[in-house]
Amino acid sequence: MEGRKTWREAISSRELKTLFKQFEVKFPDDPFRESFAGELLRGDFLRDIVQDVRSLAIGVDIARKIDRNADVKPGTIYAFEIDIGRMGDKCYKELTESGFLDQANENLTRVLLIKAKSIGVIDAKLIVYGKCKDYVDRLDIYLQHIYEDFDEIAKLSAYKKISFYINFVRGMIYSFFTYNLKRVINKSMDRVLTRANIRRVCFEVVVRYDNNYVGTVENSAYNCRYSGTVTRIKKILTEEIVCDTARKLGSEICKGILMRIESVVQTTLSAELGKIKSDMSSIFFAEIDAIISETVVKILRKKYGVIISETPFFITIFRPVDVNSEEWRSQVADEVYFNILEKGDFLRDYILDNLKNLCRKTRKDFEFITSELEEFQKRVIPEDQKQCKYIRYSLNRWCVWLTGKTSNVVHVEPLIQTIIQTNSSIYEHLLTNDI
Repeated sequence: MEGRKTWREAISSRELKTLFKQFEVKFPDDPFRESFAGELLRGDFLRDIVQDVRSLAIGVDIARKIDRNADVKPGTIYAFEIDIGRMGDKCYKELTESGFLDQANENLTRVLLIKAKSIGVIDAKLIVYGKCKDYVDRLDIYLQHIYEDFDEIAKLSAYKKISFYINFVRGMIYSFFTYNLKRVINKSMDRVLTRANIRRVCFEVVVRYDNNYVGTVENSAYNCRYSGTVTRIKKILTEEIVCDTARKLGSEICKGILMRIESVVQTTLSAELGKIKSDMSSIFFAEIDAIISETVVKILRKKYGVIISETPFFITIFRPVDVNSEEWRSQVADEVYFNILEKGDFLRDYILDNLKNLCRKTRKDFEFITSELEEFQKRVIPEDQKQCKYIRYSLNRWCVWLTGKTSNVVHVEPLIQTIIQTNSSIYEHLLTNDI
């Protein structure tokens, strides 16, 4: 520990070690991809949280020095060592000038690590608390004696890690309320479902027919002399136009939804997100895009099968059709465009209903995940040290005032627990009245 920038302290509780080792984030079953929850929460971000909590079974990592602008993970333990033997003005000055009290990063958990050779653990902590009370209370600093086990410190770290992830999921829940979903769909349809865009898609479709490469408008002419051939190529081309256009529409809707998620989550966790703030879209886009695009493709293919017309082109050997020409492909693209335009309102409502169902199921899954995390969090709630600090400090001063001697730990500890557990009015009196 001496001189090192970081070190690891083992925990002693076998039950706590097992709890950390078994930590996982459970997801509801979703065999038909009816929710975004799995796609949004699985990945490197979740793996890091799970790995960090499980690593606490081995021990809790403690940092002696952290740069002011460093990105730190939630639950990072930041310690400043105080030697009771040097608890004069010099030590206090070192504490205030070290930067330990200035760090504004909410991901940090501050710990005053107390050394004392000839003073009992409780008395040593009371002395430090008495001298640093304002800082300890204002910054919620934890007092830890080097002779104590580090189980509570590990629980503090786990609690903060889980709290961060719960807040992240709650931000997701809020972002999936659907009051602006219709607007996202309207804007996306206006951008994607234009005549020019559908023509562009049509020109770029690579057609293959009967194991023959037909190509695109960029390729040489592909003349067909039989109406049946033209009809089948038109069907292949039309289906590709519908699918590609649907995928582009799904991607555009996905961008709008992710902008909403980024806005809400970053606002909710702006101080804690760190690196996630800058690359949230890149993390989530592929997974969400796949689900939304798949949904929109199904809708267009199911509801717009009439677009894929079987109407034959009555042509003869004297008038071949070049299926790679811009003129012919423009006709096919326009047929698709006007069919979509005619039924645009129905398409919009149908997409909206399907995405609302996806969002509802996603929120429901998020709520399930949150409840599971909260159950785990209850098992790692650290000691309410604020209560204990106040009571120990006040009882100790009370004993000194009455007897001229410090409190006897053996007798005071049961009283402390009784006061806390019974929510005694004595506790309220000690908190609100100086002695």
